[in-house]
Amino acid sequence: MMKPRITDDIKKDFRRTIEEIIRRLNRRDLRREEIIRRSREIIRCSGRLTAQIVSEGYSDANDILNRLRECEKNVIELLNYYEEDPDLVRGGVSLQAFIEFCEASYLAHILYGSESLCNLNKKMPEEAIILGILDATGELKRMAINALGRFDIDDAEDMLNLMREIYNILSGTDYPDPLVPGYKHKIDVLRRNIEDLEALLSDMKTRKRIIDLFYEKSDLDNFSNT
Repeated sequence: MMKPRITDDIKKDFRRTIEEIIRRLNRRDLRREEIIRRSREIIRCSGRLTAQIVSEGYSDANDILNRLRECEKNVIELLNYYEEDPDLVRGGVSLQAFIEFCEASYLAHILYGSESLCNLNKKMPEEAIILGILDATGELKRMAINALGRFDIDDAEDMLNLMREIYNILSGTDYPDPLVPGYKHKIDVLRRNIEDLEALLSDMKTRKRIIDLFYEKSDLDNFSNT
């Protein structure tokens, strides 16, 4: 049996390799901490913007768009990290940050007609864009319900039609969780939201017809009594 020869050169080789790995891992760990910090900031600012966009009566478009662009600065930095070290950015809290930013961006696009800050040209991960759009449809349902509360049936129907359009495009697709996390569940949620909103809208239209008939009859009775 051959006896190992642990020479000084072998020891130096191990030392050089291990020290270089430690340097690289330390750099990646610092980068990871910065990625987490920026991701959390994006999630905070995007969540606040989404809540304000959807909230009843909030109509200061310039304020929303300016704050969305401020939030975008952290997104751009995160995308730069994505190009340098995609494994650190592709999932987890970073993916959630991209999704929430896309959700807020698309809601602003729908309400104010502004250019979406979340698109393929900006090197946003594809799964973040599609999941952000799906999350935005949940807020569309909430906005449609608010519109129905104001008896604004046309606005509610416009939002429902957009939800249907998105569902019709995506319903024939099926991506596994490793590729697009939670995709099938979000498609199912969208379908249920459409069905719920269709039922609410149908009920509201029926109520409106009854109210309109009541006022028509009241007008006729008043006319007959004059």
